[in-house]
Amino acid sequence: MGVATFLQYENELYSFLFEGGIQIDFDEISPKALYKYNLKTNQVYVKSLFKLSFSEVVDDKTNAIIYRIDSLLLV
Repeated sequence: MGVATFLQYENELYSFLFEGGIQIDFDEISPKALYKYNLKTNQVYVKSLFKLSFSEVVDDKTNAIIYRIDSLLLV
């Protein structure tokens, strides 16, 4: 869990900037979190601060790490 600023949704990635200047681009978001905060189309959340929890998931086909947002809360 961490606190981060939502930067953008672009190329099917949700970009967040964490304290210390670390940016993570998330591939997936839980349907519940997306329903509550429609980050895909609602630009009002750009530069907003969120408390979020996320998971690192290994894609079985490509062995790539996928970052998934599990929960979001506007701070």
